[in-house]
Amino acid sequence: MADMANDGVLRNEKKLIGGRKKGRNKGCYRPAITEHPIYGLWKRVRGRCHNPLSPLYRYYGGRGIVIEEPWASDFAAFFADMAPTWVAGLTIERKDNNGNYCKSNCRWATKTEQANNKRDNVLVEHDGQIKTAAQWERETGIRASIIRRRVHRGNQPDNILNPVDGRITIWEVRRNSESRI
Repeated sequence: MADMANDGVLRNEKKLIGGRKKGRNKGCYRPAITEHPIYGLWKRVRGRCHNPLSPLYRYYGGRGIVIEEPWASDFAAFFADMAPTWVAGLTIERKDNNGNYCKSNCRWATKTEQANNKRDNVLVEHDGQIKTAAQWERETGIRASIIRRRVHRGNQPDNILNPVDGRITIWEVRRNSESRI
């Protein structure tokens, strides 16, 4: 498998794929780097940005989002820029959702962090803080669906994060259940 040596150089050894067989389908060699998880991610990003047949193309390439050079044609460049900070379980995220895939606009993020950076999120400002409905739910206990509904109905900003009179919030339910343990 391809990996970074202590000197930071990408090792791209060849690995026998398919074993040794007789006839037409003899074993073939391909770079071991293609087995690294980052390689698969890079291929998927290229597909959704540059392949009109990709089901996700309309959300990426169809909106004009591309992978900038040298990443678009050189996995080694992508690997050199992004691999040092990669940890298993993280996915690539563009800081600016309308920007291209390039070193200055990409970082590794958890799925929760990515969910907070979507185009269709409802953002609510309260006490100088701007957060998504899901983030406010975690902080206030008011369900995100209620917060989104209040925003879409045009509620005043001061009322969007107020608990519903006579109803207990999710946060209070969680706090009460934890105190019984």
